[in-house]
Amino acid sequence: MAELVLGIGTSHTPMLNASAEDWPRFIDRDAVRDFLDKEGQPTTYEELLHRAEPHVAAELTPERFAARHAEAQAGVDRLKEALKHAELDAVIVVGDDHKELYQDDNMPALVVYYGKAIRNMPLNGFSGPEWSRRATARYYEEKAPKDYPVASDLALHLINSLIDREFDPVASDRLPDGKGEGHAFAFVRKRLMEDPELPVVPEPPGRPGPPGPPLLPEIAAAMSAAMAATLAAVSAGRGLAAAPPSRAITSRVRSSRSGSSPTCASKVARMRSCSACGVPPERVRSAIRA
Repeated sequence: MAELVLGIGTSHTPMLNASAEDWPRFIDRDAVRDFLDKEGQPTTYEELLHRAEPHVAAELTPERFAARHAEAQAGVDRLKEALKHAELDAVIVVGDDHKELYQDDNMPALVVYYGKAIRNMPLNGFSGPEWSRRATARYYEEKAPKDYPVASDLALHLINSLIDREFDPVASDRLPDGKGEGHAFAFVRKRLMEDPELPVVPEPPGRPGPPGPPLLPEIAAAMSAAMAATLAAVSAGRGLAAAPPSRAITSRVRSSRSGSSPTCASKVARMRSCSACGVPPERVRSAIRA
């Protein structure tokens, strides 16, 4: 059976990988980038700056940057400690793909990855300034690609159960050639997981811009609740990749948040005995970030 024990949310912005001294440099970088507004429509940094509330200007000082940076790093440390003390057996990470693996020619709303392993790649071909390269490199391997374990049986169970709950996830068992996990997932592995070999289930929702709208909050909340119910319903003797189990258990959820605005919510499950699919009968714990 499964028990939800932890919920976390965190940003995975490269600002969390950069020093406080480098934060002002993001202003220059953002000034030449394309953005989407809250309605998913194209906009620019200047337009967003024009729409900003008056109090925002007071936050753009070296002193406030240093204070906010310290708060954010303390939040990341709290999340790392929470994952460590939860004694998890698997982490389900749900985070934006940012067009790292999926493009406009085929942009799924939700993917559940069920391959036996997922690869993290070194940072290659980066064309930005050195300060930005340093921050970006913290998501990735230093020298050579490395494969990390995936809780594939749990992923297959999620796929089947979400379909039965009238969601339509795309199932994927491999990454495109030459590609590695996106930085939303790499952030969790590199910055939050003390044990990087802890099995994960990556679930990247797409980030459709025009002509498609952003993922609506109510849909994201319903999807998160469906995943929580799916894991809570896992019962002894049922294979994770089989039809949805019929026996539900009581779950409990705790929440934790980093000092930075969260882009993902999380839930965590603790499971006992799935002997039909080879999961050890001792208590198994799995964490979900949705």
